[in-house]
Parts: sequence; C-alpha cells; structure tokens
Amino acid sequence: MNYSNAVVTVKENVVVDESIFSAPLYAKLMLRKGMKFDEVLASHKENVKADKETALEKFLENFFISDKGEHIRCEAFSKSQVTGAMISHESSLWCNLSVDSKILFNDKTKMFFSELIPYEFNIEDAEELEFK
Repeated sequence: MNYSNAVVTVKENVVVDESIFSAPLYAKLMLRKGMKFDEVLASHKENVKADKETALEKFLENFFISDKGEHIRCEAFSKSQVTGAMISHESSLWCNLSVDSKILFNDKTKMFFSELIPYEFNIEDAEELEFK
C-alpha cells in the first residue's frame, strides 16, 4: 500500500485483514541498537540550536535508514477506535517512511512516530491525454 510519505507492504506468507487500512496508520521509528529515546531527543534539540541545516542528517543517524538514505525503517501501528490502545502490525507489515516526513514524538510513550498519509485520488480530477 502506497502512502504519500511511506510504503507499507504485507510480509511474505501473511494474510492481512484489509480493515486495518481503513483506520489511520502510523509509523513508529526504530532506534538503532543502544540508542535511548531521551538521549536522541536531547541531542536533536542541541543539534537544532547549533545548526538547523545539519540537524535532520544528525537526527537520522539514530535510526535504521535504507541504503539510499530515502526511508526510515519503521513499525506500523494503529490506534484502537474502541480502547485507544496502540495496535502493533509489525508481525504482518513492513513500513518504510520517507525521511522528509513530519516526525512527531511522545514523551509518555517514549517514541518517535509519523502519521501515514494516504494518497488522495479522485477519478473526476483526471484529464484525457490527446495523441492526435
């Protein structure tokens, strides 16, 4: 499933209930081994103060990034409409978030995350190409 800021794919040999795509999906950024949430957040704040131009690059060093440097490896999750609890989809979905996505953080849950933004597609907006 393509989002405007991420690519989400179903893991091999996994059957997924498509209803999970009807609720908003989120991407939890995966910290590199040994990195701690509080340290990463404090470092980011210092990097922004020191040099805004290199702050993103330094921030991304704390996470698993694709070989080309375009995506952050994440865990997909949703929020239960009934209980509000976080529902992890890491056993069934791969999630690769664009590095230029809006990244949020939550001190209570100690996580960095981003909302996955579905493409807006309206067939009425389409125009026919002419070849004559």
